This record gives sequence, C-alpha cells and structure tokens, in this order.
Amino acid sequence: MDKISIIVPVYNVEKYLDECIQSIRNQTFRNLEILLIDDGSTDNSRKICDDYAVKDNRIKVIHKENGGLSDARNVGLENASGDYIGFVDSDDYIDEDMYELLYDNIIDSKADVSMCKARLVTDNRVVDDSFCEKNKEVYNTKEEMLKALYLGKGVSIAVYLKLYKKHVFDNIRFIQGKTSEDAFVSWPIINNTNRMVSQNITKYNYRQREDSITHKKKYNDKILDVVEAYQYSYNCIKKDSSELLPIAECRLWWGYRTALGRIYETEDSNAHKEIIENIRKIIFHDMIKMLKNPYMSAYQLMIVMIIYFCPRFYRFLYKRHTGR
Repeated sequence: MDKISIIVPVYNVEKYLDECIQSIRNQTFRNLEILLIDDGSTDNSRKICDDYAVKDNRIKVIHKENGGLSDARNVGLENASGDYIGFVDSDDYIDEDMYELLYDNIIDSKADVSMCKARLVTDNRVVDDSFCEKNKEVYNTKEEMLKALYLGKGVSIAVYLKLYKKHVFDNIRFIQGKTSEDAFVSWPIINNTNRMVSQNITKYNYRQREDSITHKKKYNDKILDVVEAYQYSYNCIKKDSSELLPIAECRLWWGYRTALGRIYETEDSNAHKEIIENIRKIIFHDMIKMLKNPYMSAYQLMIVMIIYFCPRFYRFLYKRHTGR
C-alpha cells in the first residue's frame, strides 16, 4: 500500500503541538510516516516530540539546530521515505479524513498534486465553512494550473493544503531565510506537475497567531519577500514557458500590492515612506502593461489606480479587507 510522509517543522509550539500531532495520528489513512523536525526548540516541544515517538512507531523525530521553516522542511524532504509528501505546520491541525480525501482524489484523477481548502482558526473562534460547495476541479496543463494559483481562482499556493507525489520535489527545495516560502517554489512545483486536482472542501485548520511573522506590527524587510518570490517566479517562467509571462506579471503586481498593504499595516510605516514611494513608482511604470494585460480584471486595475492616486484610501481598504 502507498505510504504518505507528513513533514511537520516544530519550533517552540508547546501550546499547540499536542493537538497538531494527535490530528495527524488520527488520520483515517493509516499508512503514514510522520516526520517531526524539531528546529532547535527551547521550550517543551522537544520532549513532546520524543514522547510521541515512543507512543507511535510511525513517528520519526529529527532534532536539529535552528535554521527556520524552510530548512526544517528540507530536512524532512531528505528523510522522507513515502510515495507521497504532505506538510503540516505545527501550530495547525487537520481533519481526520484530510489525507484519505487527498489520496483518493489524486488516485481517481491520475494527478501529481491534490489539494483541499483551509478554515481559519484563532484562539477565540473557528470560521464557519458549512456553506462551501464540495465541487472538484482538475487542471490538465501548466497554463490551467498557473491561472488557478496566480489569478485568484480560489486555489492556494500553500503547500500544507496539498498532497504531492514524491517525484514533484525531486529537484526542489525551499529557499532558506525567506518568508513567502511557498511562493518561491510555486512555479517549480507546477513545472514538475502534469495534472492537479483541487476539491473545494475544508480539511485543514490554519491557526492565525498574533506573534507570527506576517502579523508583527513593526516594519521588517521580510515584508518584501513576497515581491522577491514572485519576481523569482517571473524569471523562471520567462526561461521555461515565456508564453505564460502575462499570468506571472499579474501575480508579481499582486505581490507589490500585498507588500504595500503589509507596510501600511505596521505601526512605523511613516518611517518607510521611501520604500512605499518606490513601490508606487514601479506600479506607475508598469501601468501601460497592466492595461494591456488580458488577465488584469477591472477590479485589479481600480486597486492599482487607488494605490497611485489615493494611497491613504488603499491603506484603509487593505486594513478593512484583512480585518485589522
């Protein structure tokens, strides 16, 4: 029977780790290899991992010096022995049938990648997703996959929502020292994939923590990693599949808008007016290309105009959209 290797990077998450590991152990798909990569934890996470390894022979623990999320995932990839690869972040948890669903879909659709959706979880609430339709979509070409991932078609780039045939990661590793890790590998994964299946059903519980990198209130240069990630993808696509460049351009512009919004969210954004102005200049410089790009919607063009002519209003809209 096929085996799934689930890679769980662990760093100082003792508050959430039990719930995460238990949700993986309770999967209805039983033939699992659970790789707990302790990334130099200084709290009780290390002991929790070791205790679970004693309880469940499917669990393998690797202790390493702190190197960050990407490094921990890469160590997991190097040690995975399964036919399929999955990722779970250690402060999140998953529904008990998540991997059974992803596996059945990948087999039924003869796909290389299978994915589901996430529901948002905070310490105070779980977002109700009972209204979701359960429809399934199969993407048969790189163009279809790139459109789904890059053009806001409801398909996420997040690797933790997906199950991969192991060969997809044969020549791919996460880039260390960066946030937006999944964005950096988004095109290389598509380039290694012949078919992808996505089902609009929530099986992954994504925990939004106030102390996470993407929610820090002070400015950090890593906010700009999202731009670098999609510039990297743009350069790769230009080399591999230049006919798909208009799609890559749309995502790169989205990266600039996202970075700008995140800067506006910080409490010290006024100290970084030069960076804000540089982003606005880039957007203005590409305005003609945006108007000619067949994938830019009227809504996206409107947002671009607001950024350039009414930046304070964009700041208001972004904060309202993210609920912060």
